[in-house]
Amino acid sequence: MKPLFIILAFACQVFAQTPEPKPCPEPPKPEPEKPPVATAAKPELDAKKTLTDVKAIVNNEPKKRSIADITKACQVHDGLFRIHADRESGAIFLYVRKDQLQHEFLYFSHVSDGVVSAGRNRGQFDAQEVFSISKHFERLEFTMQNTSFYFDPEHPLARAANANVGNALVASEPVIASDDQGYLINAANLFLKETFMQVKHASVSETKSVLGKLSESKTKFMAWGSFPRNTFFNVEYIFENPAPPSNPDDDAKQSSELADPRYVGIRVQHTFVAMPVNDFQPRVDDPRIGYFMTQLTDQTSTEV
Repeated sequence: MKPLFIILAFACQVFAQTPEPKPCPEPPKPEPEKPPVATAAKPELDAKKTLTDVKAIVNNEPKKRSIADITKACQVHDGLFRIHADRESGAIFLYVRKDQLQHEFLYFSHVSDGVVSAGRNRGQFDAQEVFSISKHFERLEFTMQNTSFYFDPEHPLARAANANVGNALVASEPVIASDDQGYLINAANLFLKETFMQVKHASVSETKSVLGKLSESKTKFMAWGSFPRNTFFNVEYIFENPAPPSNPDDDAKQSSELADPRYVGIRVQHTFVAMPVNDFQPRVDDPRIGYFMTQLTDQTSTEV
C-alpha cells in the first residue's frame, strides 16, 4: 500500500502547483467612426479657360469684371475722354486710354450758378491748371503741374528746374476694369468732392462761413458730355449748415437769395481740355490789356 500512497500524494502536489487559468481578456471595442471632413470641391477646369481663369479657380479668387460687363447698361459719350453714364443708378464712369497717360491736359472750372453771399456767383471763373495722368500699379493718378516757373532748356540752371518745386497729387483712383486700350475708373470721387476745385472758400472763422459741410448724399451730377477736344462734368454741390451765421448787415440779402440758409447749392462745371498743338509764341505782357490771372516767372532771364 505504500507505493499507492506515494502516487496519490504526488498527484495532489502536482494539482496544487498548477495555476488557475486566467480569464480571457475582452476584445477591444471598435472606436466610433469619425464623420468625414467636409472639403470644398474644386470646380472642374475647362480646357477653354485662359491661364488667368485657371489661376483664379485654383486660388478661389473672384474673376475681375470686364468693362463690357460693367458698362453694358450705360450710355456712351465718346470724345476726348469717354464717359459711361448709367441712367438707372446714376453712376458715371470715366475711361482713360493708355495713350493718354503721361500727357498734359488743361483743366478749367467755372461756376454755372450759385449765391453771392457764399462768394460763388454765376459766370465766376476759378481754376486754370495743367494736369497729367499716370498709372501706379492698379491706380490712376491725377497730378496738377506747377507752372509758375520757366527755365530755358539751353541754360545750365535748367538741370535744377524741378528742385524744390512741388506738384499736387489731387486724386489716386483705383482701376475698376481695363482692356487692351485703356482703364475704367469711377468719376464720382473726382468730381462729387472738392478734388479739383475748392468750392467752399477758406474762412478764418467757421462760424462766419455761409457754406456748411458738403453733403455727399445730396451732391450729384447735373450734366456731362464729351467732344473731340474737351470733356465736361456739371455738378451741383450741396452744403449743409444746421446753424448758419447771422449777420444783421447780410440778413436781408441772404433772405432774398436763399430759400433756407441751412442748405446752399453751388453748381460748378469742370472741363478737361486737350493741350493745343500750334506755333503760338508768348508775347510780352502789356498792362493796357488788363488783368491776367496766370503768372509765369522766367528763372533763367536777366531782364527785369
